[in-house]
Amino acid sequence: MHRYISFFIGFLLATISLQAQNNCEYQLILNDAGGDGWQGAGITFFIETTPQLFTLTGSTDTFSIALTEGDSISIRYQTGPNNAENSFQLIDSDGQVVSDEEDPLQGVRFNDFASCPICPAIVLGSQMNVDSFDTSVVIDWGSSDSLGIYQIEYAPCGFLNNPDSLLLAQSSISEATLLGLRENTCYDYQISLICLGGDTSIVSGVNQINTIFTKDVGVSGVFAPAFGNKCDFLAEDTLFLILKNFGAAPQTLIPFDFTLTYNLEVIGGNVQMPTDGLFTGVIAKDSCIAFPFEELIDVSEPGEYTINVRTGLDGDSDSSNDSFTTTFTHTFLLPFFEGFEDTTLPDRWSSDEVDPFFTFNGSETVSSILDPLNSRFELTTARYGRIAAMDSLSFSYAFAAADPAGAPSDLVAGDQLLVEISTDCGENYLTLDVIDMVDANPNLAQTLTEVNIPLDGFIGNLVNFRFTALRGGTSFRIVLDDINVYNCVPDAITINNIVTFESVEFEQDGSITVSPIGGIAPYTFEWSNSTDVTMGTSSTITGLATDVYSVTVTDAFGCFATETFNVGIVATDNFADLVDINLYPNPAQDIITLDLALEQAQTLDVVIYNAVGQQMWSSALPSAEQHRLPISLVDFSAGLYFMQIQSEQGQITERFVVNN
Repeated sequence: MHRYISFFIGFLLATISLQAQNNCEYQLILNDAGGDGWQGAGITFFIETTPQLFTLTGSTDTFSIALTEGDSISIRYQTGPNNAENSFQLIDSDGQVVSDEEDPLQGVRFNDFASCPICPAIVLGSQMNVDSFDTSVVIDWGSSDSLGIYQIEYAPCGFLNNPDSLLLAQSSISEATLLGLRENTCYDYQISLICLGGDTSIVSGVNQINTIFTKDVGVSGVFAPAFGNKCDFLAEDTLFLILKNFGAAPQTLIPFDFTLTYNLEVIGGNVQMPTDGLFTGVIAKDSCIAFPFEELIDVSEPGEYTINVRTGLDGDSDSSNDSFTTTFTHTFLLPFFEGFEDTTLPDRWSSDEVDPFFTFNGSETVSSILDPLNSRFELTTARYGRIAAMDSLSFSYAFAAADPAGAPSDLVAGDQLLVEISTDCGENYLTLDVIDMVDANPNLAQTLTEVNIPLDGFIGNLVNFRFTALRGGTSFRIVLDDINVYNCVPDAITINNIVTFESVEFEQDGSITVSPIGGIAPYTFEWSNSTDVTMGTSSTITGLATDVYSVTVTDAFGCFATETFNVGIVATDNFADLVDINLYPNPAQDIITLDLALEQAQTLDVVIYNAVGQQMWSSALPSAEQHRLPISLVDFSAGLYFMQIQSEQGQITERFVVNN
C-alpha cells in the first residue's frame, strides 16, 4: 500500500515539475547588406544536441525557435564568400538581444541556456493604435499569453525616471487611456505585466506619444485646376480647399481665403465674408471636408500659377498648418528654344527611347537609329502657347548614316520625318510637314538642315508638337536639334552702341561697337557699308573711314533688328572758300546759332550727330556767301554733339555741348 502511495506522489511531483518548465520562442534574424543572400554561409542552431540549419537567400529573414526553460543552446557559424555583408541577431522571449554579430567568424559564436520567464514581457512592436487627444491618449497593444494586470508608466519626454513626474495607469486588457496630460506635449511611456502569480515582467519600451492642441483647424490641400485631368483649363473654374480639424474639439464658423497669382501678379482672391470664405458647418476631430469658394478663378492662360489658401480661426493654437500653397503650370509660355546641350529632355517632353542623345558635328542632339529592328522614333514636346501672329516652328534635322564610320544613304519610299501639331493635349495631331526622299535626296547629311514652319493657322491655340521618324527601307540615324517656337514682335531687340569717329580724313581709325538688349542669346552680327560691302560678323568693327554703316543683329530665334550709324571726322579744316565760322553759344541750352562766311556762294548740308554717331538733325542751306542758321535744341538731351557742314568743296566738323 505504501508502495502505491509513494508511486502516486512521485508521479504527481513529476507532473508538477514538468508543468513548471516554461516554454517560449527566440527569434533568429539573418541579414545580408548586399541583398544577394549568404551564398553558402549558414548557421547551425543546437538545442541540446539537436541541430537546426539556417541560411539566407535575400536581404533579411526571421526564424522562430521553440525552446524550453533551461535548454542548452549554441550557434555555430559557417563562413561564405561575401562574409563581410553577413550579420545575425538572436533575440530572447522578452525582446532582448542576446547575440549580435556582423561579419562573424567561423565556429561557435554563442553558448547559453534558454531563459523562458514565468511572466514574459509584452512586445511593444505589436502596438496597433495610438489615438491622441489634447489631455489624454488612448493606446492599445498585442495582448500577452500570460494573464495579469498591465501597468503603464508615463511622463513628459525625458522625465520617465523622475519620480515627481511619473504617472501610472493599469488595465486588465491590452488597452489603456492615459489621463492628466497637457496639450501639444511629448510623453514617454513603458509597459510591464504583473502576472497572476505575483511575478512582474521586465519593462517594454520606451515609446513616445504626443498630445494635440484643443483648437487647431488648418488646410490640408486644394484642388480644382491643379489636380484635375483637364486639357483646357477654364476661364471660370471653381476652387476647393480641404479643411482639416487637427485639434481635439469640434469647430465651426471657420473663415478662409485664397490668393491666386499668375506670373507673379495677383489676379484673384481676398474674398468678402460672409458671402464667401466662411464654413458654417461643424468639423470633428481628425475630419476633413472639401469646401468651394464662391469666387471663380481664371486659369486659362499659359504660364505659372500659384494658389495660396488659408484659414483664420480665432484662437487657433497652431498657425503652421493654417496655409497651403501649390504652384503649377499647365502650359508653358512661348517662346522656347531647346538645343539639348545638357543631354536631358525638358520638363514634360517625352521620347520613346530612354537615352535619345547623340553628339553630331560637335553638338548635342536628340537622335535614334532606324533599322530593321527599330522602324520608328518619336519625340513629343510639352504644351506651349498661345500661338501668336508671326510665330514659327523652327528645327534642324539630318538623315545621317546609321554607322558613324559609313556614308549616309539616299532615302527610299516610306523613309520620312513627320512633323505634327496638337491643339487638344495630344489626343489628335495635324500634319505640319513631311520631310522625305523628295526633300532629302541626294542625302549628304553631313550637316543639319534648318526648317521653318509658319504657325499662322494656329493663332490663339495651346499646342504640343510631335516629331516622328519612320523607316521605309533604308537604315539611317535621324538627328533633331534646335527645336524652337519664336515670335519676332516689333522692337524685340534694341541695339546699344558706341561710335568712334575717324580722327582725320583718310586715317580709317573709326570704330563701332554694339550691344543688343532683348531677344534670346546667342546673337549673330552682320555689318555692311553704304555700298553693301560686308564689313564684319562680330559685335565690333574697326578700321572705319567716314561712311554710313549698318548692322543686323539676329538672336537665337531668328528675330532681328537693324541699325544704321554715321562715322564722321572728329575735326577738319578741309573746307575751301571758308572765311569765318562761328557756333554759339557753346555750351548751349535752347538754341544754338551757326554763322558761316564763304568767299563765294555755295549750297551746304548741315547734319548733327550725337556722341554715338546717331543722326539727330539735318538741313540743306541754299546757295549764299553768308549763312546764319538758328537751330532749336528743345529735343536734344544734355551731352556732346558734332555738327558736320559739307559742300562740294569739302567738309568741316564742329563740336558743341548741350546743357539742359
